[in-house]
Amino acid sequence: MTAGVSEERIRDELDKIIASPRPSLAFRLMEQTGLLELALPELFACRGVEQKGYHQFDVLDHSILACDYAAEQNFPTEVRMAALFHDLGKPDTRQMDNRGVWTFYQHEKRSVRITEGLMTRLRYPASRIAEVCRLVGCHMFHYDDAWSDGAVRRFIIRAGKENLENLYRLRRCDTYGMAGVETPAEGLAALAIRADKVLAESQALSLKDLAVSGKDLIAAGIKPGKHMGIILHELLETVVDDPDSNKPEVLLNIALKFNEKYQG
Repeated sequence: MTAGVSEERIRDELDKIIASPRPSLAFRLMEQTGLLELALPELFACRGVEQKGYHQFDVLDHSILACDYAAEQNFPTEVRMAALFHDLGKPDTRQMDNRGVWTFYQHEKRSVRITEGLMTRLRYPASRIAEVCRLVGCHMFHYDDAWSDGAVRRFIIRAGKENLENLYRLRRCDTYGMAGVETPAEGLAALAIRADKVLAESQALSLKDLAVSGKDLIAAGIKPGKHMGIILHELLETVVDDPDSNKPEVLLNIALKFNEKYQG
């Protein structure tokens, strides 16, 4: 309960705000009346946290503007929420480097933990929490043409192919929130083209896509257990780097070598 108001009621009101055409109007009113600090202290903590580079606003204004853009573009609810919460970890991770510049190393990891706690407190369904946290955790990517095909495949695996479009949308929101104007998200179109190409080629992007399974490894003499799980993930790493290696005989040979290493 917050000041006599149930967490479920706060959640319902937050949903209404996020679904509105311009969420910033409500969030600014909440801040002026003291409600933001009471209802969403994690977001309120972003006030006054100055940033660097192209950012013209503190973390709170940046986040609210990113959410506004998501609403303006009629993006899905999970993108609107991720836009609002994606930088919640910045207050806790801000440090000044030896050049006098603020840094926020790995703030996305802290943002995920805070977002998960906030949404759990407000009784959001586990599926919604997972979707928003996945976007928040993956929003810090910096694509350039030097990325190898393996790097693109790892990006897809980390984000989840079902989340790619929403992750691109979140990047557009993040970029807008830097200065309150829409600018091209550098490299986003090129990354989307390469990701689509990888997906069209049906590369192995998960354990179930491997040409061998746990049963095959057991048949080859590898005992089930923790080491087998490690070996399967090693095989996936191998296939991500070299898709042509996704053949039963090749993977079984590699698996047996890994097994010898772990047993030794």
